Amino acid sequence: MNESGIRSYHQTAVGSVGPEKLIVLLYDGLIRYLRLARGAIAGGDRRTTTRQIDNAQSIVVELMRTLDPGVANELTASLDALYRFVFTENLKALIDGDPAHVDHALRVLEPLREAWAGIPPGAAERALRERQQPLARPAAGPVPAHEAEAAPAAGGPAEPAEAAAPRAGLCVSA
Repeated sequence: MNESGIRSYHQTAVGSVGPEKLIVLLYDGLIRYLRLARGAIAGGDRRTTTRQIDNAQSIVVELMRTLDPGVANELTASLDALYRFVFTENLKALIDGDPAHVDHALRVLEPLREAWAGIPPGAAERALRERQQPLARPAAGPVPAHEAEAAPAAGGPAEPAEAAAPRAGLCVSA
């Protein structure tokens, strides 16, 4: 198979997976690059270390871009903090040449990868659909006597539908 065929296959394979699986693939690549960087640091290969850390940093930045602060705000903030920690540890590994920084990043990433791998396929699409559906209004039941008395008489000023609608679901009988 030629190189363009392989590239096309990979684009199709990545484009056909759900977002949960795509995140797992990003984690897999990030972990792989960090392990390669650790080996390069141990072997004193500065060029390979730099290339692998650079690859890892690109993935960390992409993971940061996937965060949506409008959804699960606390979770998003926690993931952002973890990704920033990993990014900083990667920089320290590059600057100090100390593989312990890579190990710190891997201790954070490996459990996260496992957690993402445990999310059932299609969960992201279901959650998105649920967020996009308008909230269902409760069915309006019979109007209690105390509200019926307060209703305008026929021919009197009518209450706008928007003002009456919220009250319909809040009726509590005594």
